[in-house]
Amino acid sequence: MLVERNIASAHRDTSLLLADKVYPVYAVLFDSSIQYFVSEERSFSFPFFVAAQAVNLIDTKLPDFMHISPALLGTEKCSSRAPMIGFFEIVTDRFFYQRLVDGDMQATLVWNELKASI
Repeated sequence: MLVERNIASAHRDTSLLLADKVYPVYAVLFDSSIQYFVSEERSFSFPFFVAAQAVNLIDTKLPDFMHISPALLGTEKCSSRAPMIGFFEIVTDRFFYQRLVDGDMQATLVWNELKASI
């Protein structure tokens, strides 16, 4: 799954992405709106979610590493997590993203291995 910056969009997330780049999608969040989990290393040291309005979806094929979150499957009846599809750690570990942003070595290793596999 790949996205590119929607240069016609006025959405605030558009400014987070470069116009000349295609971004792999590592997760899709189904909250009040759809958001894509991407990485822009030239600007940020960690990945982030961008609104669907800020990008053009240019390849809809789901990568083999995508998993369905328990919240999306309906197996977490009282979940406070938004439903998503994505790599195993982000859909199963509710604190993975925070640990990644905080510089946790194991989370960073998982993230770097995932990026290198794409």
